[in-house]
Amino acid sequence: MKHKNIFILVFALSIIFSIKFRVLAFEDEILKTKYPDYKLEYSLNNVPIDKKFVIHFSEDIKSECVNNECIELLDSSLQNKVPIYFNYLDKKDIQVVPKDNLAYGQVYYLIVNNFAKSINNEEIKNGVICKVMVKNQNEIVPIPSTNTPTTLLDSQKDFIQKISYGAKQTYYKYKVFPSVTIAQAILESAWGTSDKAIECNNLFGIKADKSWTGSKKDFPTKEWVDGKVVNIVTGWRVYSSIEDSIEDHGKFLYSRPWYAKAGVFEAQNYKEQIQSIHNAGYATDPNYASKVCEIIEKYDLWKYDIDNNLY
Repeated sequence: MKHKNIFILVFALSIIFSIKFRVLAFEDEILKTKYPDYKLEYSLNNVPIDKKFVIHFSEDIKSECVNNECIELLDSSLQNKVPIYFNYLDKKDIQVVPKDNLAYGQVYYLIVNNFAKSINNEEIKNGVICKVMVKNQNEIVPIPSTNTPTTLLDSQKDFIQKISYGAKQTYYKYKVFPSVTIAQAILESAWGTSDKAIECNNLFGIKADKSWTGSKKDFPTKEWVDGKVVNIVTGWRVYSSIEDSIEDHGKFLYSRPWYAKAGVFEAQNYKEQIQSIHNAGYATDPNYASKVCEIIEKYDLWKYDIDNNLY
């Protein structure tokens, strides 16, 4: 049987498992005995009780391998399987959904076993274990603003309404706070009026780097280089819709390991998250994080992080 390191990403607070695994330092001898050759890159902390996990494989995974044997969620005893079901997001992305909410303050183990296969019959060289620690019940994520919110213009209300549903959906999928997504879109696209927003449906100023295989268009822009603002012309991603732009924004952050390593998906509120996003290299403006926070607080966008009825 042909074996290969099938690249796996476990998206739960955007913890990314790469090919360069390290051996899991097991504290529990039962776990070490049961899974002696399994690998782990990170543990997941402060996971919400309604967490949905997304596992991304680098190759198309066999549909018959998407089951409770190849992929399992165990409780802390490692004896009991947590009932889960699966959604196909695409041929490489599998969503794992617990049938019931996880328990506050408890530890679980999300496991991808080494007999999972790609459609080319390539097996995972090592199984993967992700330790999942659910947040405590008394933890509060959002930070309400103490400022008096600014009254929105009708056009601004329309813009937020247009993107808020997508922002909520990408939170469930990619763990980017809705307030951060909305505020970044406002800042980067000037409320949807920028040239890139109008001509490319690009709300977040994401450039067409080497990984981008879609259409692109050149626009001039200003960037901070060595403490100075310089004018450049560069290519920007073109989307067929603003919904695609919102989706790609979340995917862009999730698929790049330096955002996870910067703590973007372990952030407990919008302030921590946007600062981590900026620290990881998103935007060259040294005041970028404070500008995004100012927008969130000015328009009470933090409410979108806690109220499921706002979209």
